[in-house]
Amino acid sequence: MKLLLIILIIFGSTCFAQPTIKIDTLIDFSKEDSISLQKELKIVKTILDSEVFWSKIKAYDFSCTNQRTFHSGRKKKKTLYPKKRRDRHVYTNQEIHDLLWFGQDEIGEPKDGVIDLKLRSKKYSPNKNGTTTHGSTNKNTLIISSSPKTRINNSTKGVYACHLLHEYMHVLGFEHKSNDPKKNKKKCGGSDVALGIQLIAIETLKELR
Repeated sequence: MKLLLIILIIFGSTCFAQPTIKIDTLIDFSKEDSISLQKELKIVKTILDSEVFWSKIKAYDFSCTNQRTFHSGRKKKKTLYPKKRRDRHVYTNQEIHDLLWFGQDEIGEPKDGVIDLKLRSKKYSPNKNGTTTHGSTNKNTLIISSSPKTRINNSTKGVYACHLLHEYMHVLGFEHKSNDPKKNKKKCGGSDVALGIQLIAIETLKELR
């Protein structure tokens, strides 16, 4: 990996207080990617500053079992963070709300009210089954990789912003039942935590516009 740029960005809240956003690491971001990132981070902050967003999380029907199992699959030799036991606790909507509100990721200080992001721009090769990978989160490094074409520089404003919130839920430990969103929805009867947060963000943006 080629490290092009490491910047620190903290967006202060203007209305709804927590949380703020901190960019810990940027990997392989071109100038175009960086410009898009700045615009999309402002949209992320607009979403986070909206009481509508947080109210929707509390009322949302997360259809999958809300367990944080992502971190239990870490590989000892590759991980930058301690491997955790499989978390069998079923998280309530309020607890999911609080994990995001307090920025309870492992990158910064615990419950610091900061959403810490390690980001990478990555061009994905076409999948053998014909599907397209738009992004992923590495459970060992917590780096969120995103396609510059379909996510970072998407022509529709807010696509990358909502995508980042989706991937951040993986950073917090929530995993899909299946990597295929269609299969995932079929298995769960609806959206899991990561997909649910993304959909809530999309709905919030529509209401704010």
